[in-house]
Amino acid sequence: FWGLCVLIEIRLGYYTPTMASLKVDQNVLNRMISYKHPKLYRHMGKLGVSIFAFTTSWFLCLFMQNPLPYNTTLQFWDYLFCYGDEMLFLMALEILLHRSEDLLAITNGDELLSFTLHSFQKELDKTSFTRIVQKIGSLEYEISVLRTYFRKSETIKAAENRFDCSTLANKYGFTGAQEVQHLWKLFVSPEPWEVLLTESHSKVSWFALAFHRACYPKEPDSFCAHGLMSGFLHRLFDTLDVHKTGDVTFKRFLKAVHTLRYGSKEERTKLCFRFYDFDGDGKINFDDVKLGIDIISNMIEGCRSDEEKKGRMQLCRDLINKGWLFTKEREIIIEKVFDSGPFGLQLKTNTISAYPLVKKILIESSVEKGIQIGWQLVRINEISFKHCNDSMIYDAMKAVKFPAQAIFRQVVYPKIDESDEAVRTRKLDFTQFSRVIQMHAKTSAIFRLHGAILQHWRPAMPPSSVRSSRSSSQADREQPQATPSRMRRFSIRNWFGSGKKAKPTGPVT
Repeated sequence: FWGLCVLIEIRLGYYTPTMASLKVDQNVLNRMISYKHPKLYRHMGKLGVSIFAFTTSWFLCLFMQNPLPYNTTLQFWDYLFCYGDEMLFLMALEILLHRSEDLLAITNGDELLSFTLHSFQKELDKTSFTRIVQKIGSLEYEISVLRTYFRKSETIKAAENRFDCSTLANKYGFTGAQEVQHLWKLFVSPEPWEVLLTESHSKVSWFALAFHRACYPKEPDSFCAHGLMSGFLHRLFDTLDVHKTGDVTFKRFLKAVHTLRYGSKEERTKLCFRFYDFDGDGKINFDDVKLGIDIISNMIEGCRSDEEKKGRMQLCRDLINKGWLFTKEREIIIEKVFDSGPFGLQLKTNTISAYPLVKKILIESSVEKGIQIGWQLVRINEISFKHCNDSMIYDAMKAVKFPAQAIFRQVVYPKIDESDEAVRTRKLDFTQFSRVIQMHAKTSAIFRLHGAILQHWRPAMPPSSVRSSRSSSQADREQPQATPSRMRRFSIRNWFGSGKKAKPTGPVT
């Protein structure tokens, strides 16, 4: 098995969907035959038989069984392992020369094709092996220059025409084959031939360039430069390298781009959670959060002072403590009877300064009605307010008949130990992490990554020429409802540059 692995791994580009190296070597052999055996080449061409039809198995199986017998193949492999790829071409030319009389005698195209596929096998005599040995080293230069030439042309063909774009588009939820084809071009662009060999990025710099062009082409080159220097793109590379092979495959790249372009909030949050989960144990602790925040902040704002780093430490503690509190929360139901309103809003402290009307209602309700900050209205008489927005609440309030019985919900959290030792022992799973993101993503600096990359900062869509129209119902499912001010595309500078808290732009809930 080890021998089989070595045989496959040393032939880069042979055993991949594109078979790029195989096509190149077949082109090289084709031109060698036309140059060294022109009569045979013209005869095969006249009958419509191409060497591509029968040499695929020669190269893929290294001449095993067809066109050489087993014992002859083992003898040939000794030479192949000693002298390298040149032996492939020397053997192929020798086989065609050895059977040239039989080939020239066939005058029917179907018979010639059948002969090349099934009747080529014949023992090579010692004279043939002697001729091969004497020619060792004579084709090295020709193989080198022809490979270089055909690699260029094959790279262009493979980048322009990928055969499975429709399948990949259906599998990963893209708009069509053209959009996947466009992403494939961007994926191979950093180092076309090297990427074609394995259909993956083995270097972070290649991944960074393709990711930048595919997702955020309007951002300046500092996006890549700072991302590489801070380690952000290295960490994203490792996050997508789920099997820890040191490569990001094209399929993993497609999945990441789809998550950023069309993914739901949950899909984006999962990507973010994996970003922070440095040890891959399915939970994040204080050290994970601190390292992730340092990477992200350094990318956006550059290296910071020691004083600012202390502020980051406090933000990390807040995230861990708030997430951990969700496992300790306790719900209290309060019933009150009112002779008059209003008492219909969920009262939260972070909405007071932004909305004077809420502040007014909060004060009136607190003083006159005995409602406390943090209470959430659940029901008035038979009217449920569980999933109502503020306009629905106001409409419903008009229909309330007094005296009215109101039911409120209050979530109570216990006091916790906030010492460094206690914080470092706590871990958050995905559910806890997701709840913290949903509650605080728009107001706390610690969640700027999620607010930008995962929530508001949607990547640039592909050009209209490479995407088809999406149905309105599909778009509604994929894109969160937002006010016009929230629909604009955020840039790094707009979202991160000021370091101020984002102002609420949506309705009060």
